Amino acid sequence: MISQFFFLRKSASFENIQKCFSEQSTQLKRVKSAVELRKEETIAPLEIKDDIQSNIKEVMFQKAKELEHRMITQNETEAPIPVEENRDTILDNIQNKRSLKDLTLCLIEASRKAGISYIVYPPKRKMKQKKGLKVNKLSSVYDKLSRPPKLLKRSMSHGILPGQKKYLLNLPVYERIIQCPSLPSCLNFDKFVQSKGGIPENSDPRTWVLDMFSKEKQKTTLREKIVKVSIKKELSKEVKEPPKLELSDFLKSDLPPEVIKYYESEVEILTEEINNKKTYPAFAYGRRGAIYRKLGKLQSAMNDLQEAIHLEPFFLNVYWHRHFIYLFQDKIKEALDDLNYINKYNKNNAEAYLSRAEIFRRRNNIILAILNYTQAIKCKPMDADTYFRRGEMYEIANRVLAIDDFSKCIFYDPKRTDALLKRGMFYYENENWISAIQDFTALLNIDPQNSQARTFRGRAYFKRHFYKQATQDLSAAIHLDPNNWLALYYRGCLFRKSNPLKALQDYSVSALINDGYENFGCFLHRGILYADLKLWLLAICDFETVISLERTVILAYINIGLIHLLHLDNYVEAIRQFSEAIRLDPLCIQSYICRAETYHK
Repeated sequence: MISQFFFLRKSASFENIQKCFSEQSTQLKRVKSAVELRKEETIAPLEIKDDIQSNIKEVMFQKAKELEHRMITQNETEAPIPVEENRDTILDNIQNKRSLKDLTLCLIEASRKAGISYIVYPPKRKMKQKKGLKVNKLSSVYDKLSRPPKLLKRSMSHGILPGQKKYLLNLPVYERIIQCPSLPSCLNFDKFVQSKGGIPENSDPRTWVLDMFSKEKQKTTLREKIVKVSIKKELSKEVKEPPKLELSDFLKSDLPPEVIKYYESEVEILTEEINNKKTYPAFAYGRRGAIYRKLGKLQSAMNDLQEAIHLEPFFLNVYWHRHFIYLFQDKIKEALDDLNYINKYNKNNAEAYLSRAEIFRRRNNIILAILNYTQAIKCKPMDADTYFRRGEMYEIANRVLAIDDFSKCIFYDPKRTDALLKRGMFYYENENWISAIQDFTALLNIDPQNSQARTFRGRAYFKRHFYKQATQDLSAAIHLDPNNWLALYYRGCLFRKSNPLKALQDYSVSALINDGYENFGCFLHRGILYADLKLWLLAICDFETVISLERTVILAYINIGLIHLLHLDNYVEAIRQFSEAIRLDPLCIQSYICRAETYHK
C-alpha cells in the first residue's frame, strides 16, 4: 500500500493578495460568436382568417353595431331638448292666443291685491311629445299587420243569458224550456217561403231549399274573397317595410389593431397603384374593396367592387365579397345571385356552397341547406366542420344520418367535443351504454371541465351498475356546476340506501333548484325516503306534489293510500286514493289488493 500525502502549499501571503486586488486586472472580453450560429429574431406572421364562418361573424358584428348606432341616434332625436325662450317672445305668444285674453283682467286684479307693479303670467305648459315607434317595434308591428285578418263568425250561444234568469226563478225545473236564446222560439216554414217569393210550380220544396242555400253560400264566399283581397291591398299600401340598413364608412370592426394597421398600409399601396395606373386596375379595385369591407368601410367597399366588376365581369372573387355586403343589408336575393354566378363558372368552390347553405339554414329551409352542404362536401371531402353542420340539419329530420355525419366529423377531427357530445347523447338515449361511455370518456380527455359529459357518463355507469364510478362522476359534475339538479338527483338515488341523510340533502337541493315537471321524480323518491324515515306527513306532501305535476303517476296515489291505511288509520281517504289509482289504470292489481284490504279493515 502506497500512501500519498498531499500538502497544502501557501499560494500567497496576505500582503501579496492585497497587491493583487489593488492592481487593475485586465478584463477578458467575451468572444463574439459566429454570425451563422446566431438565432435570428423571427417575427410571428399575422393570422388573418378568411373562411366563411369568420366572414359571417364579421358581417353580424357590423350589423349589430349599425343597429346600435341607429337606436342611439333615434333616442337622441326623440329626447326633448330644453330651449330657453326670452320673456318677450313668451309674452308675444301669450298675447296671440285667444284663450288667454279673458285672463288678463284677473291677472291685473291679482297683481294689485298682492302689491306688485307688474303682471305675473301663468307658467307655460309643456306639451308632451308622443314617442314614435322604435326600430325593434316596427318589425313586430309589420309582422302583426301583415297577417291575414280573422273574420268574426257569430256562433249560436248556449245556455241561459244573465238577463233571463230573473224570469225563471218562479218556474220549477221540469217546466223550464232549455233552448238556445239566439234561436227563435218557433220556426215557421210558410213565412220563410213567402219572404223568399214562394216555391215555383212543378218543383220539389226540398230541392228548392237546397238550391237556394247553395246560391247564398256562393255569394258569401265571393264576398269573403273580395273582402280579403281588399284588406290585403290596403295593408300593402299602408304598412311600410322596416327600413333597411344603409352603407357607410364609419362602422366598427372587431379586428385586432395589428391587423387594422396592416390593412391600412395595404390600402395605401393599392391606392398608389390605382392612381399611377401601372397595372391593370381591376385586381387592385377588388383587393381594396375586400379590405375596405374588413375595415367596416362598406360604402367605399361597394364602390370599389362595382368598379372591379365593371372592368372585369369574370372576376369571381369580387362577387364573393360583394355578397357579404348584400347580406349586411338583408338583400338575400342579390346575395344568392352572386353565389349562383360564382358556382356557374366555378363548380368546385366549396365556400360558395357553404355560404348558400348558411343562408338557407337561417331561413329554416332544411332541404336546400342539406343539398348545399352535400355539394360543399363533394368539393372538400375532408372538412370536418361541414360534416358537423350537415349533421345538425339531419338531426331535425333523420337522426341516424346525423350520427353518420358526426362520426365522420370525429374521424377527420378527433378533438371536436361538440360532435362527441352529440354522438354520446344519441348512444345514451338508445341505451347503448358502452359506446356512450367511450364517447364521453374521449370528450373528457379533451375537456375535463365539461359538467354535462360527467353527468351523462355517471348516468351511464349507473345504468351498468358501476356505482362507484357513477358516484365519482356525479360528484365531479356537481363540483363543476353546483346548479346541476340532475346530477344531484342521481347521486341521491345512489345514496338512498347507504346514506339516507345525504340522499335527503341531495334530493332537497335538486328540488330547490328545479321544482318543475322535469324533476317530479325527485319529489317521488324523496317521498319514499321520508316514508322510510317514518315522516308520514312530509311524505304525503311530496306525493301530492308529484300528483300536481303529473296526475298519471299511480305510485303516488298508492303510497298516499298505504300511509293512510297502515299508519294514520284514515280508511276513507285510503279508499279514495286507491279508487283514483284504479280509475287511472284499471289493470293495476296492486291497487285492487290494497283497496280490498282497506274494505276488510
